[in-house]
Amino acid sequence: MNIRNELLEELKSTTTELDKKRTLLNTLSLQRRNVHQSIKNLEREAQRIKEKLKTENGELPVPIHVYMKTCENIGKVDMVWEQTITKVEDLKIPTDIAEKMKDNDKYYTSGDAFHEWDDFSAVLSFGPPTKLKERIGKGKVVFVSMNGYWNDTEDFASPIIEDPTYFDAYQMFHESIYTTLDKHHIFLESVSKVEKQEILERVYKKRGRDVTVYSFGTGS
Repeated sequence: MNIRNELLEELKSTTTELDKKRTLLNTLSLQRRNVHQSIKNLEREAQRIKEKLKTENGELPVPIHVYMKTCENIGKVDMVWEQTITKVEDLKIPTDIAEKMKDNDKYYTSGDAFHEWDDFSAVLSFGPPTKLKERIGKGKVVFVSMNGYWNDTEDFASPIIEDPTYFDAYQMFHESIYTTLDKHHIFLESVSKVEKQEILERVYKKRGRDVTVYSFGTGS
């Protein structure tokens, strides 16, 4: 009988200690989530300040580095042509380079944007740099990124842009990452018109109803 009582007391003591540890674990988990959210909020605020600094310093728009490389030999990549531009009118592609860009088996073309304080670089993946000059649509356009990856961050809606080109889309895609903090999906592969009414209504509240809305197709 005494042994039984001793075992019951030991079980009670062990169970009490177990409950304490579980409570502590739950508390730590909640604290961890709160710290994680706090970090996200601080990251977003830091990026907002950086964006304001760029504007104050006259450093917008983001410079784009466009280039063409060889892709014939595995493990050997040679730069064939490159240029850094801040507006689409500056894009000058020599005739011989433009011809080579048509050969996707031999040459790879892309572009990226980078600031000295960035820890990411948005990458062009929708075709040769010549596409940057193409117009996406006419009239007032807003580009959006509707929080597809980081569910605890804000949606991005660009300023209204008149008659935008793919260059404008690329600029806005780069800027959107500062809002969404989605540094995984940094490859801009396409731009498409938004048809989903729910998204349109959210944009209309911010930019008015006389705009056409486009979203980014991205990869990682």
